[in-house]
Amino acid sequence: MEHRISEQVQEAVKAALRRAADAGHPEIEPPHLLLALLDDEDLRALLASAGIDAAALRYGADALLARLPVASGASVSPPRLSAVLTRAVGAASKDAGGDAVSAAHLLVALAAAGDPVGRLLRAEDVTRHRLLVAGTHQAAVRSPYARDLTVAAFEGRIDPPLGLAAESRRLIEILSRREGGNALLVGERGVGKSALVAGLALRLAGLDVPAALRGARLVALDLTPMPDGELDRIVSAAERRGGVLFVLEDLDAAARPGSAVPAVLGRLTVPGAPRVIATTTPAGERDRLADLPALRGNFQRLPVPEASAADTTMILRHLRTRFEEHHRIAIRDAALVAAARLANRLEGRFLPGGAVELLDEAATRLQVGASDAPAELRELERRVTRLEIERFALLKEDDEASRARLAEVERDLAGLRRDEGALRHRWSRARNDRDRAAELRRRVEDVREEAERAQRDGDLETAARLLYGELPDLEQRLAEAVERTEAAGMPDRVALREGDVAAVVADALDVPVEEVTGAEPGPLGAAARLLRPRPVPAFQDVRHDKAPPEPEAEEAGVHTGMPLGPADPRTLGGYRLLRRLGQGGQGVVYLAEDPGGRRVAVKVLHAVALEHSKARERFLREIDAARRVASFCTAQVLDADFAGELPYVVSEYVTGPSLRRAVAEDGTRSGGALDRLAIGTITALAAIAEAGIVHRDFKPDNVLLGPDGPRVIDFGIARITDAGSSVTGQAIGTPAYMAPEQFEGGRIGPAADVYAWACTMVHAATGRPPHGADSIPQIMYRKLRGEADLGDFPARASGTLRALVGEGLRTAPGERPAARDVLLRLIGQDAPAPTRLLAEGAARATGTP
Repeated sequence: MEHRISEQVQEAVKAALRRAADAGHPEIEPPHLLLALLDDEDLRALLASAGIDAAALRYGADALLARLPVASGASVSPPRLSAVLTRAVGAASKDAGGDAVSAAHLLVALAAAGDPVGRLLRAEDVTRHRLLVAGTHQAAVRSPYARDLTVAAFEGRIDPPLGLAAESRRLIEILSRREGGNALLVGERGVGKSALVAGLALRLAGLDVPAALRGARLVALDLTPMPDGELDRIVSAAERRGGVLFVLEDLDAAARPGSAVPAVLGRLTVPGAPRVIATTTPAGERDRLADLPALRGNFQRLPVPEASAADTTMILRHLRTRFEEHHRIAIRDAALVAAARLANRLEGRFLPGGAVELLDEAATRLQVGASDAPAELRELERRVTRLEIERFALLKEDDEASRARLAEVERDLAGLRRDEGALRHRWSRARNDRDRAAELRRRVEDVREEAERAQRDGDLETAARLLYGELPDLEQRLAEAVERTEAAGMPDRVALREGDVAAVVADALDVPVEEVTGAEPGPLGAAARLLRPRPVPAFQDVRHDKAPPEPEAEEAGVHTGMPLGPADPRTLGGYRLLRRLGQGGQGVVYLAEDPGGRRVAVKVLHAVALEHSKARERFLREIDAARRVASFCTAQVLDADFAGELPYVVSEYVTGPSLRRAVAEDGTRSGGALDRLAIGTITALAAIAEAGIVHRDFKPDNVLLGPDGPRVIDFGIARITDAGSSVTGQAIGTPAYMAPEQFEGGRIGPAADVYAWACTMVHAATGRPPHGADSIPQIMYRKLRGEADLGDFPARASGTLRALVGEGLRTAPGERPAARDVLLRLIGQDAPAPTRLLAEGAARATGTP
């Protein structure tokens, strides 16, 4: 079988051959090759990146080499590959999968062998996964004038670009050609040439490219400061490694008279050289690059057009969260639309880059202004300064009137200083709380991103630790910090509005804001209404978006949840939002009133989630599924709207504590109370199952004890079982109540809800889940081994409930009873009329006849 061998490995084999011949060894054995590989600088760098001790490997290989037999005499033939090494090369070629065998492939194959070198490598923990991870973080070319963009993509330091789908496809087509596969991206500054290159880096990192580009690395070169000879060294290293694509950004800027650009292009366009992506502007192409023969004959021109205002708005919506985190402000959607619409009013700015710059400038201006001391404090400072000047002047006077005035000034000055000190202390403390809230918000987003990466990588333990350990704690601390800032009168985050963006453009053009926005001047103009000064209390800027108190809500006795924050909407459709009830992975739940004054719960998806088509499709499925659930012991879905910017679902509002809170405050359940709780909750799960849904996150927090009995809520992470969905690689739910199959990544069915129900019943009777609430790995271990600690649950539960909980906690999903069968046995009937089963369960749960 013929093997494709990289230049790196070919040199190592030659070096191993020389080493064996010089030592008089008849065969080239694994120690020869290992020592030759360790002589390679690139492989040593890879081992260092993986935390593997190359010196220990060299010491062990030298010791093994000294034990090999030596042949001498004129009849000794040149060394040949040993059988062990031949098999290792074959295994490395198979692992390469059609690509050239690299030193890493060969090292992994040597480690898999059963000879002494294999044992040596395994002792130093040389594994394929370890080298693969290290390789993704190792630059293809080491030089201060080269940036490996693929490494940045592997490490999550590149944002996925939006738009330019046709241009991205065309770029990949050009690079995949057998000949002439170099691309020249031509477009104005800011239209997205760099984003196009970044998108290619992401696709290379994700292997989302044709076979001709698979495994390639994207390396950007900085030609301007590059010294003589450095390019030859970089290109030689790239040719030796193979699979390197070079990026020459702003080629026209480097192509000044007397520059080395012609020589560089000549060096990179010879047959066999790495392929190149160059970027330039139309003016640069016309004025500086038009006469370069290497460019004309070897590059395919790819125009990159300016984005539309609509596409730019979509891009800004995608970037909004990052801007909010950096500037610690909230950004209204109208500000994004204004930035996309007004950016091209500024000379030399093109979309979408110009809009991004404009948004950044407006956000910076707002954030700096929000950090200034409030107007009331500045006024106190001015009054103190005036009185101090007057006091200093009066000290020089000795008449009676001056002494009397001096006494009055000193009294006033003492009072003002106290007021100033108290106000400054309050403001400083509130500002520190606001800064802490901003830092916590950034950490929350970092944890969510890390959890998403762990889920993609199949690392369920890390994902569960982040989602159910660190994230809830951070979100709770964030909510407390936000509440403190609002109580002090300082909003958690100021809000960037359309008028702020328009003001930046107006200042740059030196024209009135009305001319930029197109509003009529005067009290009826939109910009005038937005920017008109108005009296504000201490700590409140005119753009803070701090809503006044809602006396109607207070009078009605609304004390549930938290007050609305500055970024929360006040109305949605015909519903008036009153308070925050809670926040989860998909969105925020509010207490609201419908047009008739009835209390309802409104669930709104996170704005970031709306930008992904899969999340929006899942939302639509959830709405359809929730409407199919019979309202027995569940919070009924009343309304839904997914056409606007903020899709939401309206459901029945259930007054009463959660089961977790009730157990913590009022104690555990037993006897008939526990039976009624069991019947009500399993009735709800039976109704959910009949609608074709799996709840997936049934737990004490999602059981509300209303005045008419228990109600099961929160279908936010439910999936439709008839859609055939699976959660391979994702653990959805709360670990203490999750079924074993949810940890293993298999298909999740209604049996998982029965398992969670059994865990919840144990919690209701004992105050703790049956598999503990300590570390997630320990919980997973106990569940997968079927080790449940029921405590005194058997003594507190009826015989039927005790047996059903035991069956519900079985490890294998197929061995658990269905929710409907559990309900049948709990109400003591073997075969009631199907249409009456849920109604009878609800009646038993509420104690109604």
